[in-house]
Amino acid sequence: MPVTIDYYISLNSPWTYMGSALLAEVARRNGATVNVKPAKFGPIFERTGGRPPPKRAPARRAHRRAAVKRWAEARGFPLDLPPQ
Repeated sequence: MPVTIDYYISLNSPWTYMGSALLAEVARRNGATVNVKPAKFGPIFERTGGRPPPKRAPARRAHRRAAVKRWAEARGFPLDLPPQ
């Protein structure tokens, strides 16, 4: 039975940047199709009480930046942190 993965992405997300290639490879190995669905998560944050990264508390932004840096190094992705 064919499997289709709906993949909702934010085009400016470092998580999307780092995860897309791995997801595509896992899907390919397993005969699945990836249906990419670009989405705007800003309005979702607003409606659900979340805050977009630039408006989060400094400690939370620092934690996110450290996590992105760790994952980028582990996955071998060059990132410019903070983005210029």
